Amino acid sequence: MKPAICGVCGRFQIAGDWVEFQDYDESQLTSLTHPAGLEFFCNEHLGEALKLASQDASSALNALKMTYLSDSSV
Repeated sequence: MKPAICGVCGRFQIAGDWVEFQDYDESQLTSLTHPAGLEFFCNEHLGEALKLASQDASSALNALKMTYLSDSSV
């Protein structure tokens, strides 16, 4: 599994949660790999990530990064 590092800002966080995107497949869970479609977000970015959960993880991450990384508040 990946550590709890926000998919948008890249900061290690204790506060936040994992988001299961459209391409998440629980059957891929093993102790040796991280399943596609499962990403962690800090509390600052979690709400917007949840709004995009119907997309695949790659598309959602790209959209979130375009939104937040073009904003100097990250």
